[in-house]
Amino acid sequence: VVLNRVASDRFPNTIREVIYAPGQFDPVRNGSINLTPTQAAYAAAHLALEGYNTVGDSLFFHNPGSSTSYLSNSAFVIKIQDHVFLTAG
Repeated sequence: VVLNRVASDRFPNTIREVIYAPGQFDPVRNGSINLTPTQAAYAAAHLALEGYNTVGDSLFFHNPGSSTSYLSNSAFVIKIQDHVFLTAG
């Protein structure tokens, strides 16, 4: 989602600006972004930067079990575990 947003003209142009855009990602809001990444997190980041993409052209995601989506006009792309990934509507 972050890399898709960087590529989109609807969002900021850098990974940092996308991640730290106000109100966009819970780990920024709750501070968990500052925790030490696990080896799995590093591996996932490297795969994403190498072009491996499991979420298609998704620009948004949410967990329906713990959040309310404001993306009612967005198209479903894929569900991975508890998260639903969506494109812009």
